[in-house]
Amino acid sequence: MSLSKLEDVTLCVSSNSPRAHVLKCLSNLGLPPSTFSKIITPSSSNGFKTKSSPKFYDQVLEELEDGVEIVVIDDNERVLEVVETVDKEKRRIKTHLITDDNDLRDVLLKVQGCVGVDSLFEFDEVKYLRAKNVVDDSAINEDVWRKLLVALGEIPAPFNTHLKIVDVGAGLLHMLRRFVSPTVGVISPESKVQSVEYHAYEGNVRLLPEILSVMEEMGFRTVTSSPPYTFFKEFRWAEDKHGQGRSRRSWWWSWGGRGGDGGEIIEVEGRDASVTVYLHMRDFRDDANEEEGASKPPDLIVGSCFADLFDPEDLIANLKKIAKRGSTLLYFPITYGGMTTCGDMRPATEQTPSDTKAFAIYNEALEDQGHNLDPSRIISAIEKHGGSVLGSGASVWKIDEVENAWMWKTMMYFFGTTAAAGFADAGYDIKHWLALFKKGGRNLRVYNRDILARLGGDVERGGDLDGGGGEGGDVEIVFEEPRKVSTRRIHLEDVELGDDEIEIESICSLISTGTELKVFRGDVDTDSCVDVNIDDMKDETFTYPMTYGYCLVGKVVRCGAGVEESLCEKLMGRNVFTFAPHSTRVIAKAESVLLVPRDVDPYDAIFLPSVETALGLIHDAEFRVGERVGVVGQGLIGLLVTAILAKSGVDVTAFEMLEDRAALSGLLGAKTVLDPRTDQFNNNLDCAIEVSGVGPGLQTAIDRVGDGGKIVIGSLYGVGKVELGLGMDFHRSKKRLITSQVSEIPARLAGRWDKQRRFDLAWDMIRQIGVNKILGSGDVVRLEPQDAQRVFEGLESGENLVVAFDLKRD
Repeated sequence: MSLSKLEDVTLCVSSNSPRAHVLKCLSNLGLPPSTFSKIITPSSSNGFKTKSSPKFYDQVLEELEDGVEIVVIDDNERVLEVVETVDKEKRRIKTHLITDDNDLRDVLLKVQGCVGVDSLFEFDEVKYLRAKNVVDDSAINEDVWRKLLVALGEIPAPFNTHLKIVDVGAGLLHMLRRFVSPTVGVISPESKVQSVEYHAYEGNVRLLPEILSVMEEMGFRTVTSSPPYTFFKEFRWAEDKHGQGRSRRSWWWSWGGRGGDGGEIIEVEGRDASVTVYLHMRDFRDDANEEEGASKPPDLIVGSCFADLFDPEDLIANLKKIAKRGSTLLYFPITYGGMTTCGDMRPATEQTPSDTKAFAIYNEALEDQGHNLDPSRIISAIEKHGGSVLGSGASVWKIDEVENAWMWKTMMYFFGTTAAAGFADAGYDIKHWLALFKKGGRNLRVYNRDILARLGGDVERGGDLDGGGGEGGDVEIVFEEPRKVSTRRIHLEDVELGDDEIEIESICSLISTGTELKVFRGDVDTDSCVDVNIDDMKDETFTYPMTYGYCLVGKVVRCGAGVEESLCEKLMGRNVFTFAPHSTRVIAKAESVLLVPRDVDPYDAIFLPSVETALGLIHDAEFRVGERVGVVGQGLIGLLVTAILAKSGVDVTAFEMLEDRAALSGLLGAKTVLDPRTDQFNNNLDCAIEVSGVGPGLQTAIDRVGDGGKIVIGSLYGVGKVELGLGMDFHRSKKRLITSQVSEIPARLAGRWDKQRRFDLAWDMIRQIGVNKILGSGDVVRLEPQDAQRVFEGLESGENLVVAFDLKRD
């Protein structure tokens, strides 16, 4: 649809079908007749001629103005041959043949002139896959890969000696290389695996010659040269230094009968490991509906750069058909998460959008083509179908213009061809933007996620929550001293509740990356109150050892005798939010908790204080329609401020040095995202909201605001000192510094706003902005003794943006 709006192009439709049928087809495609200047079909006016007759085109030629060119696009060579005989003298007609390598979209883009940015580059899918595989190798999340190897190693004997792997997006069999690697693969000398049955699905038959070359390059012997193409290779390990070979007995599991009726074990002597590859040159869905037979269900289904190409529900439903039965593992490395960025992000010009906006247009085009750019939807679909996520982590494509030259040029080609229509719709010149982009020599960062999961139900998670290795029980996180965190056991099940108290079984909690990190570092005033506005904290001080945290969601399981009956009925069995430290069980005042709306997920609800903080900052900014607003720092609060402003229609400029946070900022709606150290920005913001947490960030906010502007300071700087340059220019600028704190409603707003109204608005914002984009499943950890210290260290180092604890006991 968007390609029909290309500027300087007038579209006509020609068909041999009756006009009524053509109109019906166009309507079904969502293309009203007004989209096209003419719809030409056989009729009485042209003597019922078809496209194969030169007379068919008379009507168009008669009305053709001087200097206007006709481009005829068809998938029939005979039709184009006829067209080329028409109007030979003036040569006003050009033809384009639609083929598998040159589809309608490509042709329309060529007509628009959007593909000619690099006349020396011609896309080659084999070269692209070769180049992409190199980038994939350095991007794959090794922690998730190790979890996969552990999960495969936990398959009970004798099934763990023979693995069946199904690769549903095989490409050039890049993942096969990794699986058979003697260092990181599944058949290393230390592995129990003796044989691998590898089914590779690749629907692009044009890749077959290259795939055959790859198999030969890897040393596989061709067993059959007809579909499914079969290859075989034995892997033998070298003799050790004592001259004794490492040859082991190979256990092959032969799946017998139908419906999982068992099988037999066969011993094979003198072989370390073997891999048999079955190459299916077709879409994996072609086999999804095949009846269950005697073949063993796959132990693992893998799809690299694959899962984002499908609707998540359809993807998981089809993979369950492939899995048939049993708890099959799913491994989706390099799943695009809708975030792309580069070094030295540029602001908008008169002819071009900002780089942030350009990447957003590219993403919108991908979504129009059916891509899913939200990995959390895949995770939700897995869980909805009875599966469980075992691990997830970032896998970033780092595309260097020199080291990855072909991949970099291909990405430029993808931007040009995929986003061209969106640029045209927005009134931008994509050729000019690409030309500017290339001049900068900026390396690309594409943010993906690796997802490891299991179909067919949850997997028992290891680890003792009590740290004592046997009895179990509830635990809470304790800040023992600066930079030292542990867990300790608590016993609350049998505690007698106060008259106004309730008992909550925790579901999850969120770490505050502002104040809580300062507690971890010891960067707090030990004599100051924790929070005078939260009943359970107003009498506590920042004195170690201490518990701290204020973003917890759980289910109410018990009410004190004095809790009003109507309130108890309202709370029992419901999810509630409470300002409580991280603990698997909580005792709280009944009046202090907030009911979580039934349509809000617990892992969204834990963001409530953060969203309320962001709203408080925005209210304190008091900006006016049309003002230019900047957000300095794209940590959790900064991202939420950016997202809320963008949802409200504000043109937001975000400042962030870390590329992953900058990319996420663009995903959440920032129109421009810049490195605060850049000199390209016009320092004339009307308002800057500062949430960087560092002195240079506050200085950036002050410097980027124009004379008479305001700076809202949201960061807590603790006991440290902040150095600022407040010289004569600042003195004369009449800029205003405004401090903001969320605990109370400012006096100027108290007439119309109270905490409940702001909480209600925060719930609405949680629904609208999609906070699950911020919290990837890799940032959800089960509360175990060994996790707490590592998690806080990761947050302090910047390794993680935000982390939630999974506190469920079941």
